[in-house]
Amino acid sequence: MNQTGIIDQVLKTDVRDFDLPGECQNTLTILKQSTWRFIIDKCNVREYLSSSRALELELQLREDQLPEIEIETVGEFISNLAAGAPDLLMEFISEIFNLLRPPNSKYKTNTEYEIKEKAILNYIIDNNYGFITLSYSGRRNLTSLDNCFHLLDGKGVAKYPDDAVTIMNSAIGDKKWECETEYFAFRWYKKGSLHIRFKRLDLVRRLNKLAGGNSLKNK
Repeated sequence: MNQTGIIDQVLKTDVRDFDLPGECQNTLTILKQSTWRFIIDKCNVREYLSSSRALELELQLREDQLPEIEIETVGEFISNLAAGAPDLLMEFISEIFNLLRPPNSKYKTNTEYEIKEKAILNYIIDNNYGFITLSYSGRRNLTSLDNCFHLLDGKGVAKYPDDAVTIMNSAIGDKKWECETEYFAFRWYKKGSLHIRFKRLDLVRRLNKLAGGNSLKNK
């Protein structure tokens, strides 16, 4: 259809065919969701949320369950976030602790009650006909693990380009099978497993102490 035809079609269209109030409301909802995402991203809250908390927050965003954007509501959200940060951080640390000591693991390296110098994680690597990549869940778990150790060291969350995912992706791109970061020495295998050696055992001890460690033996 040429330009004249398009103009004619518009002129013939009855304005009642458009749901103007509905379209305006949809636009306002999208703006509200985008604004809340921006606020949440600026607070860096996602970096230390457990998987269940992150999913809960995402559902609240998608289903438009967060309050209207006002100075009072944003201030209250940030205040509540600050007040609940210690509990959220403990949930996050406990999740990483459990990630590193999978129950009924077939690997002798993994222990049930505490993290030691080494651990082995499965399903971190995707091997598609010899094309090696980090799996989706592997990328997420590796980011969380990296953030956890940075936080335990009092350095905030991991930052590009020194984060574990970026360093490991670079090594994979160079056809390597191992790499090191500030906190970890990684080696991965075609079957999808990732072998981790922790370089800061003081942080491992702190992780064990905060998340339960040997005290779990008594439960």
